[in-house]
Amino acid sequence: MCNFLKPGHRRGPQKPPDEKTNLIFLLLFLLLAYGGIRYLTGKSGLLFETQLIAIDTSAVTAISLFPERSAQQEILLKKEGKTWIASQGNRSVKATFRAITPLLAKLADIESHHIVTKDLTEWENYGVGADQGIRIRVFSQGDLLEDFLIGRIQYLADSTVYTYIRLWEDEEVYAVEGPIAQALSPGFDSFRSKSLLDIDPDDVREIRWEPKGLDSALVYVRSAQVDSFLQTISALEGRDFADSFDPVRDAGLLEGRITFFASDWDAPVEVAYYRDSLEENPFIFYSTRNPDNYFSSDSAGLFRSLVIPIYSLGAEPVMVDTIQ
Repeated sequence: MCNFLKPGHRRGPQKPPDEKTNLIFLLLFLLLAYGGIRYLTGKSGLLFETQLIAIDTSAVTAISLFPERSAQQEILLKKEGKTWIASQGNRSVKATFRAITPLLAKLADIESHHIVTKDLTEWENYGVGADQGIRIRVFSQGDLLEDFLIGRIQYLADSTVYTYIRLWEDEEVYAVEGPIAQALSPGFDSFRSKSLLDIDPDDVREIRWEPKGLDSALVYVRSAQVDSFLQTISALEGRDFADSFDPVRDAGLLEGRITFFASDWDAPVEVAYYRDSLEENPFIFYSTRNPDNYFSSDSAGLFRSLVIPIYSLGAEPVMVDTIQ
């Protein structure tokens, strides 16, 4: 039998839940939410977001890049003052900031998207086994800041890209969004300067060209054609290093020299070019602006950019004694 309120009778005011009851419900909700996240993280890695690696790059003084299964040797980067030196085997060069800057920027903040496994028997599936991947160690004044492996890259059907990483002393394998291996471990040549010429066209007052077969140098002074030429070649880069070239052994292959003079330079800038007809890229270039490197080129590369235009500058050259 239902009880109905009599007409004119009002139900008394409802007593609100007390604070203790609200607190209990809140705690239950938080516990359920935490348990759910832990479950999903442990099983599938969903809803997992954490800062995996964070380094104060201003304190970094050395970085070791070691391809574990590669025939390549370790690449060691050491900071000397404001300069970084890249070494591999018996080769050492001043590293370019173009390569160092993105490497340090990536080391400053690497976010993991999720954990893919905590099972060490699955490491090889992700390219982070003990003898796999690229091992990166970061130091500050001899103290180890980070030590981790970069494994394989996976491209998913939805265009998502993951790079797998494992901290050297840990069992977990993390998925990091993006193909970060290129920024973190470029090849040794990426740290070398590819600059052949880096000059201010306005500084140049004279160009001297000494082509093979002439007993004199050809001198070009400023003109509209020379100005245009200087603008084109003022920031010229090589592409392929010619490490096997020996300037003493191969001195007879010299084809010519182009020298740029300026009033306020410490010394003229000289570009020498050689030709070895037995090579696929027969032209070899050298510049006093980058004395540690030689570059190879075919007829469509540096040779076309720097040498061929001199033939068609349009200015009448002046004959002077050959520069030795």
